[in-house]
Amino acid sequence: METLECDPQPTQADLVTWYERVLVPQSRPALHRYARRLVPGDPHRAEDLVQETLLRAWRNLASVASSRSPQAWLSRVAHNLSIDQARRVAARPAEVAEDVTGTVWQPAESLYDAALDWATLEPALRSLSAVHREALVLVYYQDRTHREVATLLGVPPGTVKSRTHNATRELQRVLSSHGVTGSAVY
Repeated sequence: METLECDPQPTQADLVTWYERVLVPQSRPALHRYARRLVPGDPHRAEDLVQETLLRAWRNLASVASSRSPQAWLSRVAHNLSIDQARRVAARPAEVAEDVTGTVWQPAESLYDAALDWATLEPALRSLSAVHREALVLVYYQDRTHREVATLLGVPPGTVKSRTHNATRELQRVLSSHGVTGSAVY
């Protein structure tokens, strides 16, 4: 992504032009993919996360423009916002619709189908803690290296490795409880 190339002290007009012509068009697709991974199965929340992240960028144009990697700045803000949102949701008691309480999960015809079935994976991913889900998504779904993820999250690479390992084990446990076992889990 292009950084803002101009005088050492860009004007507000320069910043606004850069935001509208460079930052948003170039970063929005990747930011939206990242947001969908942070809040799997809820495209509306993902879009809200993107909008709030871009609003934060608008309010902090000088900071974003002066950062070495505006995309990393945006990803970090989206990450923090998703954690804040998860904490707010966790603080509220869960509501269960009456018609859902009697639903029994039926396993797919094959383990392979079950592993690929988003209806199976999405709740399993949601059951992971925010930090484990995020590490798993960044490493396995976005094909980032442990070092890249560590830089993005501001933690050591070993922490990213342990989070992805623990997330994989927990995901396997959750999927196994739904009848998905063996190599289909991976």
